Amino acid sequence: MKKIKGWIIFVITMIGVLEYSLERTILSWFKKDKDLCYRTPLIPRGKFMLWLHNSTLKWSGEEYLDPNKTYLVMPNHQSYTDILMILMSFTAFKRRVSFMSKKEVFYVPFMGSAMKGLSCIPVERGNARNAIKSINRTVEVLHSGIDVTIFPEGTRSGNRVLLPFKKGAFLIARKANVEILPVAIIGTDVCMHKSGLGMYPSNMELKVLKPIPTEGKKDEELMEEVRVALLEGLKDNYNIEEK
Repeated sequence: MKKIKGWIIFVITMIGVLEYSLERTILSWFKKDKDLCYRTPLIPRGKFMLWLHNSTLKWSGEEYLDPNKTYLVMPNHQSYTDILMILMSFTAFKRRVSFMSKKEVFYVPFMGSAMKGLSCIPVERGNARNAIKSINRTVEVLHSGIDVTIFPEGTRSGNRVLLPFKKGAFLIARKANVEILPVAIIGTDVCMHKSGLGMYPSNMELKVLKPIPTEGKKDEELMEEVRVALLEGLKDNYNIEEK
């Protein structure tokens, strides 16, 4: 019964995401500030989703955010729910945030338009020329005043182990000359685990950690600093280990 309820909530959530995408895409045709059009409902929609899942979300670390800077946001990745939590939390922080995402997601009707409206950047894996375009586009978005989120693990971890990092995110941070913002996310794997599509009650938390300067540092040095920061931010809640 619990599993069936979890599947039903997942379906309702996906309908809500698609409805938001359709509504905002249509409204954006008539709005001068298209970015604001897509971001305005994120908090009330997020609160409704939390109520629907019988979940909670708290966030902390706003004191680390400089309103005059943009950041390359690097969270640990446990669940697709991470994306919703980041959008909701950073909107509450009065910041604009986008994501790098697989190109295929942009082909989903209306959802792709919403992602473009939020300045998300498509990534085509295995194509060097398009990868360079994605990197350059990400730098442009960062320099326009929008934070960009990249999951350095590259995929979701289903067992609360921090996976090895991919170097691409750190190359972008150095190229854009922006600080890296580690973000520890807790409890989203309970809400929606990698192994299934059901969504269940969870007490979730997002912790913004101290930014890490990139100037004059090599990728390997930055990777280690981010890993240490995330492990520290997660240690009180997860029995998390390096893999």
